[in-house]
This record gives sequence, structure tokens and C-alpha cells, in this order.
Amino acid sequence: AWKRQPTTNADDSHAPIPYGRAVQNRIAFYDLDRTVLATPTFTSFLLFAARRDARLRLLLLPIWILAMLAHAMKFYDRDVLKPLGISLFMGRRIDQSHMQSLASAFADTRIPKDIQPGALAAMQADNANGYTLVLATAAPEFYACELGRRMGFQDVLATRHCRADNGDWLPAILGTNCYRHEKRRRIDRWLTEAGINSEAADIRFYSDDLSDAPTLELANQGFAVNPNRKFARAADLAGWTIVDFRIAPSGAGER
Repeated sequence: AWKRQPTTNADDSHAPIPYGRAVQNRIAFYDLDRTVLATPTFTSFLLFAARRDARLRLLLLPIWILAMLAHAMKFYDRDVLKPLGISLFMGRRIDQSHMQSLASAFADTRIPKDIQPGALAAMQADNANGYTLVLATAAPEFYACELGRRMGFQDVLATRHCRADNGDWLPAILGTNCYRHEKRRRIDRWLTEAGINSEAADIRFYSDDLSDAPTLELANQGFAVNPNRKFARAADLAGWTIVDFRIAPSGAGER
């Protein structure tokens, strides 16, 4: 069984990523999977890493499928599922420079071809209109930051993972998965650290899933991206704008 490994990280405070961020009162937060990118990234990244580094690990795919089914049946949450997947397909410790190489190679396969046309149009319009672009995702930071950098985001809030003394990556999540209420907490903290009063700021948030309702409620302008029926009904009740990112709308950003 997978066991949590020791780490020198003391808390889950946000560490700025290398390319920094702007500080202003117009911020556009974007979810990643099925919002900016058309397809999910986590399992895709794990299989990509296994194909490059240890193809025999692909034989563990049936175990991973069973693990995902058990998660869907609520036997455990993503804080257990994700470290298990990383351990299965990548091992219990990953060299930091090798992880960066993997993240870069993975980004090559997804950027720009997997960016939804509507997402690209919205990001370009928000940038032109003076918004700071921030990617807020449950994806692991070790590849989400590279994806965000490639797409022009000025900061990335992602699920943090433990590090060994020498900086190598460990499967264990540091804190908790950046999802639902935790994502809202991370965004609130980001705004506080940036000196931004959320009540006075112009905040946009784009997401494909109702699990992001806590953050959509924070935003002045919430956008439900390619929503299913349940999410669409909730968006109608809450006053969130429904958008189809599968196409590039004319006049994107003039909202």
C-alpha cells in the first residue's frame, strides 16, 4: 500500500512561480482541464511519463482503473487517489530536473493543439483588457506551472506536492487537493498576498464544473464553460454566463 512519505515542507502557503505575477485589481482566473484545455491532464501525464521512463509500468493501468472506480464510488478522495497514481506510474521519488524535463515534453504535446478556441479568444481578450491571468487548477504543480507558463498565465495555483531535502518530488500532496473549497481558499490567499480587496476588484472566473461554485460565487463575472445540464441550471440561477469554448466567438471579451 502507498504510504505518505516524509517531507521538509512545513505548510501549504503559495510559493511564487519563477515568472512572477502582476498585481492589479482586474484578475481573470481560469480552470485548466476541460476549461482552457479540451481534455483532462492528470492520467494523460502519468501515462506519458510511464511511456518515456518505464513502459512496464503501463501494465499497472488496470490497477489504476480500479482505483479510479473506487474513487468514483467514494471509497476515498483525490488526496489518496492522486499520490497512488503518481507512485504507480512514476515511482516514489522523482528527480526534480527530470520532472521539469517531463513537464516540458508533456507541454509540447498539449500546447497549443489542445487549447480550446474559445478559451484562447477569452484569454487574449482578458489580457488586452488589462486582466492579470491566473490559472487555478487541481492539477499537480509539477506540470501545471509549465502549462501555465506556455499559455501566458502570470501565475498558477495548483495542487502542491511534497519535496525531499534535495528538491526531488514525492507523490504525497502538500496540504490538500486544490479543488472546490480548497481552490477558493487558495485564491482568497493569493488575493490577500497580492494586496487585493476582492470586494473592490474586478474578478472573472472560468470553469467547466459546478465543483468550482465557491470561486464562481467570489467572482464579479462567473463563466460556466461547456456546462452539463446540472451546471447550466445552476448557472442560470446564479447569473453566471454560459460560454462554449469549443468555438471562438466573435467579439470575445466584450462582455
